[in-house]
Amino acid sequence: MISVRADPYCELTRWILDRRRIPYVEDCHAPVFHLLATRRYGGRDVPVLDTGETALLNAREIVQYYEARARLDQRFNPIDAEARIEAKELVDLFYDKFGVSVRALICYASGASQSLPGLSVCLVGNGWVFSFFTLCWQMLCGVNSR
Repeated sequence: MISVRADPYCELTRWILDRRRIPYVEDCHAPVFHLLATRRYGGRDVPVLDTGETALLNAREIVQYYEARARLDQRFNPIDAEARIEAKELVDLFYDKFGVSVRALICYASGASQSLPGLSVCLVGNGWVFSFFTLCWQMLCGVNSR
């Protein structure tokens, strides 16, 4: 698994693999440098998981791959159709909105961003995120621009 240490999507993948007792080797990279490793699989994002059968290019693909192969009693999603729809809506919200925000926060907090005057530039997901958060953080904490 190609990963970045502090990343919500990589952590989700670790949790799935650990919970299913699926052995894996983690190839952990610093943010941005992960692109060199993911490129050979045709991906840009982490995690990338080579199952031996296929290369899965993000956490959503990894969840769907193992969910489709799990016994009913080992599935993460509810069996009931209504509950499954509700669970999918929550997962989509956390994956598409919350996860991206957490990535940006981790990137900023870890110092992996390059701060311009009041503007944080950090590679997140599928593109560059320009975060107003940096300016707010600096104003609240009285921190000077780096």
